[in-house]
Amino acid sequence: QWAASVGIPATIAYRSSHDPYYAQDRPGDGWTQYFEEVVVEGAKHVALDCYASARLWEDLGNYEARSFAHLAAQREHRAALAAALPLRPLQRYTLLADEFWSKHFSPGERVLGVHLRGTDKQRFQLRVSRFMPLVDAFLCKWRDAAVFVATDDTNMLQQFRRLLGGRASKLVYRDALRGNDTLNAAVHAEWLSAGGSDAARLGSEVLVETLLLSRTSFLLKGISAVSEFAILFGEHLRQPNGSYDLNFAGDRTQLLPHWADECSRVEVRTKRPRLQREGASTSLLV
Repeated sequence: QWAASVGIPATIAYRSSHDPYYAQDRPGDGWTQYFEEVVVEGAKHVALDCYASARLWEDLGNYEARSFAHLAAQREHRAALAAALPLRPLQRYTLLADEFWSKHFSPGERVLGVHLRGTDKQRFQLRVSRFMPLVDAFLCKWRDAAVFVATDDTNMLQQFRRLLGGRASKLVYRDALRGNDTLNAAVHAEWLSAGGSDAARLGSEVLVETLLLSRTSFLLKGISAVSEFAILFGEHLRQPNGSYDLNFAGDRTQLLPHWADECSRVEVRTKRPRLQREGASTSLLV
């Protein structure tokens, strides 16, 4: 964005030694190990210092969103920047997502995506039970729908499985490195015995799960970079009734899905009506 404003080309390199997904023993950098290289002939890199990086994070990072309207504006801004680069995952990750999706889901199958961000993001973490009313509503609306869940937290996955029970036609999730409680599989790899050698696996798993979430029919989420990138890759998720962020559930600018009260409607439709006299009038009770 800055380069465009001063009329110079831009390319990207990411070589942070603190990046838990950067496999330093492999070719490329933290960008080109996962995304297609942005090639601009004659371009030179300008490194952002800590202050500039922090300002960029505040502008584009969804953890800084102050309202749903702000988050929605961020999404459109990110989508425009990604299209201009362009931002494209490497083909091998797209093929891994293709293989997993075709193995578990049929063409045209309706799939609810659920992203549970746990472990170290305590400030924004949502209880699994907060997701269940809308999960139930989706399954009341589409009884044969499947559910795909992605999470960094083993405990949250277990809770979700228990709370969901057998209500979905199928529950799908990937076998992945996950943390628990406050320990994130990437950030706290050394404490969880993952080790630096698993950086490539961690990065691959996160990107593939992001691509899978982007293919779901509807995405139920909280504040997280993973789910926001899924929305970036899945244009249909940026449309009305494409996703719902439970961290902004009280924000009036975020509309509830049109099927949010579907379980109540189903209950009304399945109850046997009876007539009751009320004075001179007759009412239908359900």
